[in-house]
Amino acid sequence: MPDDETRHPAGAHAAAMAEWHASGAADAGTWPPKSPAELTFEFVRLQAEQGGVPLRLTARSCGGTGTEWLGQWYFEAGTDLSAGIVRVTVEADDSRWSESFDLAA
Repeated sequence: MPDDETRHPAGAHAAAMAEWHASGAADAGTWPPKSPAELTFEFVRLQAEQGGVPLRLTARSCGGTGTEWLGQWYFEAGTDLSAGIVRVTVEADDSRWSESFDLAA
């Protein structure tokens, strides 16, 4: 939900994107400005395990036009699905904080 905390970074990103397009940088093949999600999630590590077995990270996507605050991680399911629960751990890159939660598989 947009609020005062999200409007400013999203607006700044929209302005930076407009400037990037206007400058011709897009045509020159340079990378666009990072979205708020990319800046937010670049310091986050995400791990998943099922029945104590780590799941392999297969893809990650953060940000984009219309999804400035979206971060998605995709894990390959383990071979033993009998555990029924996937534990996800989110940790700051500098290990200052960590949070775990369980999801039904």
